[in-house]
Order: sequence, then structure tokens, then C-alpha cells
Amino acid sequence: MPEILIPRDDSHCAESLIGGREGASSEENAKKNQVTSDTLRRAPYIIILALLYAIIALFSWATLCTLSRRPIWGKSYNIDFHSIDGLNAYFKSDKKNFDEDERIFRAARFCQSLASVLTIPLTSMVCSCAMVGFLQKRTKQGWRSLTLRQSMTLADKGWTDPVTITKLVSGGWKRYGSIFLIFALILNLIGASISPLQGIFITNKSVKVPNGMSSMDLVDIWKWVAYSAEKRGVDVFRSTTQLRSRLMSTGTSDPQFRLWTRDAGCNNSSNGNDKACAKYGQSTFASMYNTTESFWAQPPVGFQTGLWKQVAPRINFTTLHEKISPQDFPTDCQNIPDALYMHYANMTEIGGYLVDICMPGNQTKSPWKATRERQDFVEELYVKATLDWDFEPIDKQSPPPWTPGNYSFKITLNTTAGYFELPNYHNNQRPGPLLDDPGKYLEKGCGAQCEYQTLRSLDFDRKRSLEETSSKETEKAVGDIVDKLSNLVSKGPLLSITLALFTQGSYLDIRHTVPGAYQSWARDEVGWGCVDIPPLIKLLHGEGDETISGDLDPCVSGFLTRSMEAVKTVMSYIYLFTGEGRHLGAAAGTSPSAKRIQDAFNAAAFIATDLWIQEAITGWLGPTEGTLNWDLGVDQQVPDISNAGMILISTLLGVYLFCILGLSLYVAWTPRWTNQLDSFAMMRIGSAAPGRFPLRLAHNPDEVRDLDELPGWIGGTAEVERHNTGHVYNLGLGGGESLKMKRRYHCYV
Repeated sequence: MPEILIPRDDSHCAESLIGGREGASSEENAKKNQVTSDTLRRAPYIIILALLYAIIALFSWATLCTLSRRPIWGKSYNIDFHSIDGLNAYFKSDKKNFDEDERIFRAARFCQSLASVLTIPLTSMVCSCAMVGFLQKRTKQGWRSLTLRQSMTLADKGWTDPVTITKLVSGGWKRYGSIFLIFALILNLIGASISPLQGIFITNKSVKVPNGMSSMDLVDIWKWVAYSAEKRGVDVFRSTTQLRSRLMSTGTSDPQFRLWTRDAGCNNSSNGNDKACAKYGQSTFASMYNTTESFWAQPPVGFQTGLWKQVAPRINFTTLHEKISPQDFPTDCQNIPDALYMHYANMTEIGGYLVDICMPGNQTKSPWKATRERQDFVEELYVKATLDWDFEPIDKQSPPPWTPGNYSFKITLNTTAGYFELPNYHNNQRPGPLLDDPGKYLEKGCGAQCEYQTLRSLDFDRKRSLEETSSKETEKAVGDIVDKLSNLVSKGPLLSITLALFTQGSYLDIRHTVPGAYQSWARDEVGWGCVDIPPLIKLLHGEGDETISGDLDPCVSGFLTRSMEAVKTVMSYIYLFTGEGRHLGAAAGTSPSAKRIQDAFNAAAFIATDLWIQEAITGWLGPTEGTLNWDLGVDQQVPDISNAGMILISTLLGVYLFCILGLSLYVAWTPRWTNQLDSFAMMRIGSAAPGRFPLRLAHNPDEVRDLDELPGWIGGTAEVERHNTGHVYNLGLGGGESLKMKRRYHCYV
């Protein structure tokens, strides 16, 4: 059994490990009956500190985990716009709640930093206090029988000393190690690892939170088509003149804020600096020529609905220009019921032109359908022309911008209309594809948020018919077109283009155009100056290309309105659409190719559709409108924690807090002879072995054998003294009795 060292002086308290002072004076011996004593005490304040730390750590971690999944005052950052309940929750949401979440997030970050700073000091303090109870328990000989060196290792907080840890792993376990040392080492490693792991697994991300809904009116095509079927007395010339004016002034480089595209607008071979290579949100007709899918939509290009999913009508066009034989021209077109037929003739003995224009089919019936389903329809335009000129020989040095001959061609315009999903945060802010089944999408993919667009029904009292016509008798003269189309608001785009290019007031209608548009004073005053711009010339020309017609590009001069020059101007105009793509000389230029004509008609169809929708906006918006809603939201910083990181850190934090709180309860419940195993406690322990540790040099404490031979636990001795306050016991290094709560031990005054 190891030697028990007891104090030699009863005048010292039980907290001290000093057995007594040698050479006590006789005066002190006379005061034996007045010796001070006290019982063991608990340290409940430790549990308070541990609880405060646990509250700080749990608050920060629980708040960060919660905010990484949902807001404090809501169910999710992603509002369920698909359901009615989700919409109701959206309308009840308050931005103040999200501002409060942001303040809570900052508070959680502060508490996280505070907890990381307090972890190591708190762990050391709790372990130092718990060591006192660990060293004063007297059990059977075994793993608790510590040596003085092992106790000193604990007092020196060896779990934080790399030298001590190195000695443990290099074979010094028996001299330095103890179960409590390993426990404290593991506990400190767990506590120290939490903060770095949080730094690794916790990042910030930006989420969009509601900022309030905004709305705008949107023309719903199916309502507009159905509603326009009832309109009567339409001014055909007004809409035709408006379209003709737009075709005269619009060029390929003019920005088109309703021209959408699903790609960037530049193919792989395009130069990014080319003006025709328009980036997303800066569309032009030149960029449309380079895209695989472009279309018209009413919202400005690049418009997005943010948190909402919304649909809008879209219309796209595909034009085909092909040469045909004269026999392919519709036979007896003028007698086809409700077909559009025009014949222009200005032929004399010196030359001129003959032009036949035919759009077969019932042109008094709108091709548009009052449906939200995808709709496709085809319009065909046939042109047969004869150009002849014998008045003067053709100058090979300066030929005219046309070649005499017979020309027949066909223009086919395919129109596809439907709905698409506008860019939003759910589709990577890109326009969605054309919806083949909008009804199914609105029900399953969009839900209540699209129903909120008020696009569900026509709200009309009765069904409209789109088949009403003004007359069953075929009209052949240009002037009678007014009667045929006076009740047709929703014309097909190719019909609108044909009316603008080839009917009354066009360049083919020289009887009205020349006298009305070019007065004699204008010819005299202007001379060679510009007096007019032919419609579609800018779209046929393109940007940066050479001249396409010496007479018409870039404008019509006053000289060309004189006498027979006007006839030649008409011939030049007809030749533009033949698709010959022939170079006729530096002055005459190069006539447009079939590809250029196709692109120009696609652009013209876009303009015609835009004017058609504008007619609904300016005239009959109320019965034809839907609602487009959006909320771009605001950015809010929230934590981003992976599931693996959340599980790992939660496990480590749970184990750490369980151990800390358990140790704190142990410290608070266990009566102790000293508060901590600090330097004063070790000084008292050393005084219990007088003569063993004189004040000498000690460069290598490992060689001091007394540290391995002396016991390292604190117990009570069997000796008892009787005083007027009762029995008083002594503390002893290696004492054989366990310390008891109700016993009184010698203490300091």
C-alpha cells in the first residue's frame, strides 16, 4: 500500500493538502481548541456557465439549420404558387418578417462566433473542476490509483500540451496517462473541431423572397380573336396604311422589344461585335435571321416574372419563297370564292408590266382560332409577272435594276401560335418552349398562379362565329377589297402584308400612287432628291450589303416619278420579289435572294402581328385582356448547409454538449476539497510531502522518481481530533478514506 502523507499542523483547512508546518510554535499549540474547520462544498456555478454556453451554441446552430431550409416565420423560401393555400400565404406574407429573419441570422452568426471563442476555455475550466472530484474518490486499487505524476499531468492540462500527448503515444501511458486525461483530450478535440467544421460546411447563399406582386394588362389572343369576330365596319385602309408605314421605316438593325428568342441570337460563326449579332434582350431582325427559334410576344424581350410562373401568347413565322411555273399559278383565281385576286396591267407598245396576284382560299374568314391550344395555319401568295421594255436599248454599262422576262413565284407563310412560360427563377430565367397542351400545363405545371392571370374563360354570353362573311360573291377589283374585308379584324399576317405591298396605295397601284403621292411641285423642287421609301426595302436590303435596286434603294428619287419612269419604278419594285439574286451592275445592284425575301417576310409578319395586337390594346383591351403578374423579389442572405454537414456537426455538437453538461452536473453535485486543480492546489499537495521536493534545479522532471512513487489522489485520514465544534478530520495525499460531505476538515482561516 502506498505511503499516506498527512498534515502535521491542525491549524490549516481541509482544502489544503499541507499536513502541517514543522516546528509549530507553542503559542499555536495552545490554540488547538480554536482550530478552524469546514465541510466540503459544491460548485453549482459551473452548471450555470455550461447552460449559458449550451444555450448560445444551440441557438446559433438550430437557427442556422432552420434558416438553411426555411424562414423562421414561414414554411419555405419557395412559395407554393401552384395551390390556393400557397397564394394566400404569399399575399399574407410580410417583408418585415423576412427582415426579422435576416436580423436573426446575423444574431446566430454572432452567437456562433462567440461559442467558438468560449469552447476551449470552458472545456478546460469544466475539466479542471471535474478533476478535483475524480482525484478525491477512493476506490479499490486499480485504474483510479493515480500517481502524483499523473495528477500533475492533469493539473497541467496535459490534454492541451503537444509534448505530453507525444509522450502518451510514444509509450509513456503508464507514467502520464489516465482515463480522465483521455476523456478530456477527446472532449477538447470534439469541441475544437466544431468551429472549423462549421466554417467548412456553412456557406452563405442568396435566395429570393417576396417583395410584393406587380401586374400589367396582357392581350389574351383567344379572347381577342373571339371578340374581334363581332366587330363590323373595320377601316381596312387604316390598318393597311399603318402596316405599310411600318414596313417603310423599319430596318434590320432597329431594336424590336417584342422580338423574343430562345438562344443568344448569334450562331457559332457570328462575330460577337457584329451589330446584327444581338445579345439576349437586344433583339433585332438581323439577329432573328441568325436564330433557330424567334417569336413575337407582347411583354418586352427579357421580361421575367421572378417568383411567379406565368404564361403569355407567342407567335412565330416561317416563310418559304419558291419559283414556280406559270402553270402552277391557281387557275381562274378571280372566280375562286372569297379568294383575293388582283390584276395590274400597264403594257404599251414600248413595254410595261402585267402582274397577277392570288391568295386562294376564303380570305374573308380569319385563320385565327379562339383557342389556347397550339394552332398552325398556312397562307399562300401566288404572283405571276411579265416585265417588258422596248422603248430604249438596255445600256450594258448602266442597266436597269431588273431584267425583262416572265416570273412566277409562290410565298408560303406558316404561322404557329400558342403560349409559353415566361422567364422566371424556376426555369433559369429563360423563355420556355411552345406549350403543345397549355391546359395540362396550367393545371399541373402552373396551377393557381396561372389561373390568377384570369385567362380561364371568355366571359362572353354566347359563342362567336369566325365564319361570317360580307358577301359570297367574288370581288376582283382592288376597290372592292374594302367590302370583302370590312368585317375581318383578325386577318392572317400574309394577307395583311399583301394588302400593304400590292393593293390600293402601293407601288403597283400607280393610278393612285403617282398622282397622289408625288405632286408636280415636289418633282420640280426635289429633282433627284428622295420623295419616298418603298415598303420592305430596308428589310430586304439588310445592313452593310450592297445596293439591291438602283431605282429604289435607299429611296425613290423625284426624277423616277416623271412620265414613264414611274412605270420603270413599278417594274423595279416587282423584280425585288422574284428571288433572282442576280448582280446587275454596280449602279443597278444585286437583287434580293430567296433567303433574303424569306427573312424579310418573316420580319413583316412580326410587324403585322404586332400592329394587330396593338389594335386590341388601343381599341378593345377590356374584353380581351388577361393579367400578367410578377414579383422579382429581393435577395436575402441565408446559410447553406448540406445534409451531411448538418448531420456531422449536429452529432459532434450533441456529444460535446452532453459531455460538458454531464461534467458540469458532476462538478455541481460532487462536494470538493478545492475548487480547481490549480497552482495553489498543487502547492498544497507538494507541502504534504516535506523534504521530497526541495527548491532545486529540475531540467528534466521525468527523472524525479518521487513523482512516480507518491500517490496522486486526495483522501481522508483515520485520525480525528475533537474540538468544541465537533470532530475534525485531516486531508491526506493518498488517504485511505473517501472524503465525505458532512465531515469537517481542517481549513484555512
